[in-house]
Amino acid sequence: MNYGGNKPLQPFIIIFICVCFLAILSATDGYFVGYHKNLKHLNLLAEVTKTLPVKLKVAKKNNINTTYKDTNQFVAVQRAVDSLTIVDYASSTNQGMAQFFEALKNIKTKKKVRIAWFGDSMVEGDLITQDLRYLLQKQFGGAGVGIVPITAVTAGFRQTVKHTFSENWTNKNLLDPTSAADMLGITGFVFKPQLNSKIDTNNFNSNSLSWVKYKGSRQKGLDQFYKARLFYGQTESSSLVNVEVNNGQKINITLDGKKNVNAIDYSSSTPFNEIKFTFLNHDKLPVYAVSLESDTGVIVDNLSFRGNSGLPLTKIPENILQGFDEQNKYDLIILQYGMNAVSPTAKDYHWYHQGLNRMVKHIQRSFPNAAILFVGVPDKGFKQDGQYITNPGVPFVVETEKQVAEENGIAFWNLFEAMGGFNSMVKWADADTSLANKDYTHFNFRGASKVGRMLYKELDKEYKDYLKASASVKASIPN
Repeated sequence: MNYGGNKPLQPFIIIFICVCFLAILSATDGYFVGYHKNLKHLNLLAEVTKTLPVKLKVAKKNNINTTYKDTNQFVAVQRAVDSLTIVDYASSTNQGMAQFFEALKNIKTKKKVRIAWFGDSMVEGDLITQDLRYLLQKQFGGAGVGIVPITAVTAGFRQTVKHTFSENWTNKNLLDPTSAADMLGITGFVFKPQLNSKIDTNNFNSNSLSWVKYKGSRQKGLDQFYKARLFYGQTESSSLVNVEVNNGQKINITLDGKKNVNAIDYSSSTPFNEIKFTFLNHDKLPVYAVSLESDTGVIVDNLSFRGNSGLPLTKIPENILQGFDEQNKYDLIILQYGMNAVSPTAKDYHWYHQGLNRMVKHIQRSFPNAAILFVGVPDKGFKQDGQYITNPGVPFVVETEKQVAEENGIAFWNLFEAMGGFNSMVKWADADTSLANKDYTHFNFRGASKVGRMLYKELDKEYKDYLKASASVKASIPN
């Protein structure tokens, strides 16, 4: 066939040669990139590989036996679970999430159900917990934000309580070098007010005194207080705290507790929306926190601490945590960590596995009557070749946390899978209505609200399953 001098294969040959050249350049340009900061690595497959996730081993959908307790009987309920479900690894005893659901079922006679959420910067400022609290209190009753520390770096942007304090407090915390004498509290802090040479009850307006003030927010259920509790440690001698309510009524209360954790309560028959504590002490006085709560319903304590991998929780003495448990009688402990353990290069998380095991056992000994739920690490972005993808360390941390939950017989919720799995944080941050910050690590208020509601939905689903199982047990018991 005569093409009149045309060469139909020539364009394809040229394209093939160009592709081969670019492929060779893509494989070898690392040498040149390392010597010139203005050069950028060429990755021909970037648009393909950035959407191809590393395989993560997750639980396949299957049937598990969940044991529920009712009227001293046990029933194994077979139900389908997948990676999005709260998986309870408790043995067939009266432990596990069934323990928490039993408390919710009997809340009218029990009066109060209490949850403590230990977490990192993902929940600081009451993010996530404020939505979980709102929904639980809407369903089961209750009011107030629960435990709030004496000072906090998040006081300026927290929306659930207006929190101000004097600048003359000192503190020790989880990430400081500490000794046994520091006796850290449940928030990971111990706060110490300014020392005064003598106690003068007419001197509570002095600028040298340490004070903290809490005022209700505009949110429903958080706009006024019914009860305020001040938690403090063992005292060397009697101290005084002046309690001022609504910028008017004042009362002096002696602080002379000899327990590891002591509490004074201020209650009122009429609600109040502002309370201030001013301290007058001439000896060291460990102060831990104030709780704003009701006498009935669900109380959720946000115990966030930024930069915490979870492992430093073992620095809070067991007798201190047991003291808080004695005061508050916790029904559910939520542990949420992992962001500060994720590394893009590490593949061996044996150190994290060992540390989490120690921490979980520490919490189990400290709160022996509470169910424990571990909320796994969420997705976290990592910049590679100019594009954000899932940090390669996230799957390893998820798997480590799940293994620790199973080995210690506690419940686990896979937040990474629940929010969408690989590259979900990128999608949340880049959405038209963004759900995460552009650090591709932290949720914004909208995203945190979504996570709180997702967890509530899972808890509510499990609770309804528990009620059905309980009813089934009752029906099977002869009269």
